[in-house]
Amino acid sequence: MNRYEQDFTVFREAVFTGNYKYIRDNKKFNFWMNTGNIKISSIHSFKGWESDTVFLILQKHFDGDPTFNELLYTGITRTRSNLVVINLGNQEYHERMKKLVETYK
Repeated sequence: MNRYEQDFTVFREAVFTGNYKYIRDNKKFNFWMNTGNIKISSIHSFKGWESDTVFLILQKHFDGDPTFNELLYTGITRTRSNLVVINLGNQEYHERMKKLVETYK
C-alpha cells in the first residue's frame, strides 16, 4: 500500500470529485459481449442482450410490484443455453418454476 499510496490518493480524489453520471454511462457504453469476462448487471441493463449462461438472482416478491413478473420473464429469456436461478426466499416463484422444470426435463 505504501508503494502505491500517491496513486491511490489521486485515484480516490478523482472518484470522489467525479461526475458519477458520466462514469455510469461510460461503463454501459463499454459493456461488450464475448470478451471472456463475467458480466454483472441488473435485468433492466441486460435487456436486448443474451448470454450462453445466465445466473438469475430472485429476491422476495414484494406485493404491489407489478413489474416483477415482467422482470422475471426478461431475466429468464436472456439465456441461450444455461439458466441458473438463485432464489432468495420467493416461495411463489419457487412453486411456479418447479412446475416448469418438471415440464421441460
